[in-house]
This record gives sequence, structure tokens and C-alpha cells, in this order.
Amino acid sequence: MIVTIYDQRRSTARHLEQALRTTHGALVFETVIRDRAIYTADAIVGAPTSVYAPGSPADQDYAALAAELLARQEQKAP
Repeated sequence: MIVTIYDQRRSTARHLEQALRTTHGALVFETVIRDRAIYTADAIVGAPTSVYAPGSPADQDYAALAAELLARQEQKAP
């Protein structure tokens, strides 16, 4: 499970994240995809965030998620 559209300033988002982590534990990725206005802009131009805004905080969030996913896969490999 991935926490997305996350805004740490909102108590609802923090409570929902905590509930997910409490209920589902290790199934929830540590990486959180924060809410960013750039997602609207890159969708309009039809480019992924990594192309439209390389190195941006949004790009960094998705790069961190990819790294975490790969690390989890390596841990599962025999």
C-alpha cells in the first residue's frame, strides 16, 4: 500500500496514514507521495514528473518509492 496525495499539514491525512500503518503494518510502504501542484501541470503537458520536473520534490518522492520497491523485491529473492 502506498500513501499518496499526502499533506502533512492536514490532521486528517496524518490520522489516515497512522490508521493504515497500524492496520496493515509492513504492507504500507515507508515512502509517502506528497501532494504537489506539479502533478496537474505534468498531466496537462502529458509528461511524467521525472521528465517534466526532474529533481523536483515530486520526482524525488517517486524515485524514493521506486528504490523502496526494488529493495523489497531484493529482500524477497531467494
